[in-house]
Amino acid sequence: MLRTACWLFVALVSSLFVSTGFAQHIGEDGRLVFPERRIAAFAYLGADESLMRITGSRIKTREGGEPGSWVYEWRSIAEHYEALGDTALAESQRSAALEAYLKANIYYALAWFPGNYTAEEQSAYESQLDVYQKAGALFEVPLEVVDVPFRDGLLTTYVHRPVGVEKPPLVIWTGGSDQYKANHYRPAQDLLSHGLAVVTFDLPGFGESKAWPTDPLAPLSDLMMTHESAANSDIWLLGTSPHCAVSYWPVMIPQVAGWLVDRMNRQPEN
Repeated sequence: MLRTACWLFVALVSSLFVSTGFAQHIGEDGRLVFPERRIAAFAYLGADESLMRITGSRIKTREGGEPGSWVYEWRSIAEHYEALGDTALAESQRSAALEAYLKANIYYALAWFPGNYTAEEQSAYESQLDVYQKAGALFEVPLEVVDVPFRDGLLTTYVHRPVGVEKPPLVIWTGGSDQYKANHYRPAQDLLSHGLAVVTFDLPGFGESKAWPTDPLAPLSDLMMTHESAANSDIWLLGTSPHCAVSYWPVMIPQVAGWLVDRMNRQPEN
């Protein structure tokens, strides 16, 4: 069957950046203001809503890494789950280990959110990448960490492959300016279940791609030209934004996946 290289961009918002007026911050009363849409978005990704609210009540500062700080409180939870995962894996309990590592992954993500700018945030992000790769080794098809040549360096991507598909269509996934490449396990599962491969990456200027200036969408042509997973396959770009995580992710990703499969299974027009 003839395949065509094509790409789809789902534009969910007009900007990749979040106004500080809508971000989490410490209020005048010294308490954390954690927007409901943020709580709902991270709950969708796998965090426990009750635990987030309890933890939020302990956070008194966005700065530093001491008890009561944003990074410390979320990181402490992540480290707890990572330790559970290590123990389970040592006891050959692969399913329990995977579940614990994925829990740790999302709490490490909260620890650096919305960006890995300080030393404490950067450390939390590196820990997230480490634990996601631990989890990835336990996926049905193990996660691949692929460095793609980009400009004067290498762009690190995470390749998620579906089970039993030799040359799957490829979805190139970007989570915008504050949802980095290890944050997308749950929505990726919907795409994988439809036979699509998913490559996640950090936009230039963010996450692990800080070697380059902020340049949204710049790597896509390089990824499409050089990534071996794209050979003889359809290629799609799916862009999301934290602004619409709550409204779109739970209902849109399965629908988009189904639509993509239907579109790519049609015979090409003459």
